Amino acid sequence: MPTAAVVVIGDVGRSPRTANHAFSLAEEKGYDVCLIGYAESALNERIANHPRISVVSIPPPYSLPLPELVSLVYRFLWTSITLLYTLLFRVGWSVNTVLVQNPPALPALIVAWLVCLIRDARFVIDWHNYTWSMLGERWKMREEELGLRMEEDSVEVIVEKDRRRIGGGKARYIRLTHYLEGWMGRAADSSLCVSAAMAADLKKRWGVEARVFYDRPPRWKFTDVSLSMKHSLFHSLRMKAEKEGDRETVESLEGGTRQGRQGAEQDTFFTEKSRSGEVSLREDRPLIVTSSTSWTPDEDFSILLEAVVKYEERIERGDLDLPRLLLIITGKGPEKAYYMGKIDELSLSHISIFSPWLEASDYPTAVAAADLGVCLHTSTSGVDLPMKVVDMFGCGVPVLAKKFPAIGELVRENLNGHLFDTSDDLTELLVKMARGHPKMNKELLKLREYVTSPEGRLRSWEETWGDATRETFRDEKEEIFRRVVH
Repeated sequence: MPTAAVVVIGDVGRSPRTANHAFSLAEEKGYDVCLIGYAESALNERIANHPRISVVSIPPPYSLPLPELVSLVYRFLWTSITLLYTLLFRVGWSVNTVLVQNPPALPALIVAWLVCLIRDARFVIDWHNYTWSMLGERWKMREEELGLRMEEDSVEVIVEKDRRRIGGGKARYIRLTHYLEGWMGRAADSSLCVSAAMAADLKKRWGVEARVFYDRPPRWKFTDVSLSMKHSLFHSLRMKAEKEGDRETVESLEGGTRQGRQGAEQDTFFTEKSRSGEVSLREDRPLIVTSSTSWTPDEDFSILLEAVVKYEERIERGDLDLPRLLLIITGKGPEKAYYMGKIDELSLSHISIFSPWLEASDYPTAVAAADLGVCLHTSTSGVDLPMKVVDMFGCGVPVLAKKFPAIGELVRENLNGHLFDTSDDLTELLVKMARGHPKMNKELLKLREYVTSPEGRLRSWEETWGDATRETFRDEKEEIFRRVVH
């Protein structure tokens, strides 16, 4: 029986692509799978309860008050020891494939490579982004300043880069990370990556050959859902807010339902429920906009806040053809508290901003309830693609996305969405998509029809995974045949 170790140095519950790899290896290829990472969030039940998948948790490093570079060394050593011990002694000796998510590259790639050498196992990297570029973003150092060497650089180019590059411990650490990331990429038996732009960059940068496997929505998770399911979710969120005494959230979620309509306590901001139990859309419903964010520097949330303030100003100046907006923001991250504080300072009469805590199983329903999605992801490398857009498309929701080099591989201008650069651009697009709502805006209707059409619908994870990974993973029958032949 072939066995795979699927590794992410992060929360397995918040690593959907890696968890989906584990599920497909077990379900489609017949592998026994050890899914290794931090067990901080709940996995989808399909994955957590699969008979061939075992979740092997590793402890994250303790948070210690150390200088930043010292902390990096400490985390490197901690993760090296815990991951090496786990791969050698906690997952059994039958592992013949180790798949590692990158980033983070260090020390996961080095440890996995060493274990694969010891066990004669296949070493596979799934490139989501680059560790070096994330460090560069964190420390505000551009690639041009770092003088990073590329596979195709001539001697003259290398000399010029070395002359212009900046010094310092952090810059040297990024250059070392860049070098090791490329070295590990060349050492891998196989590589997958998330975009054609990344595949080209991997080849140019390090001489790494990678097969493109785009993120795709699993058919069992992200799809359009019934109106009654959407109603049930937001009604339950409203009831929870009432119980907790959160009046502001209650007002956002009821949408003025307590204005005398009999049975209004069963309503939400966009649906109403009749005495017979039938759910229908409200004629006075707002335009529902969703944005999922990691609250990190590569997603400038201020762009969206500035845009909704400008949208509010349009209404205040007398543009009565614009509907109210309800902005649903999901996700957690380091800058959430800062921006939620900014939101609390805003005085908005026609826009409600709601950031709910959702169970993982409720997130797809919340996305599917939206009329429009907004993505602020810009990519530290310029060549990765945001999975949140895939989620939105899977639910039939068109997207307004921030421009960066690779995004055109996913968001097709004027077909399944639009691209923007500035808050002014985003404001104009919101106005264009919202005008006349809830009588369906023709511009928005055109996008929604394309996203859900046979031509525009994204093929599911299940439809694409097998073809993309055929050369990377052998199924059980192929493995048995290989062993018999050899």
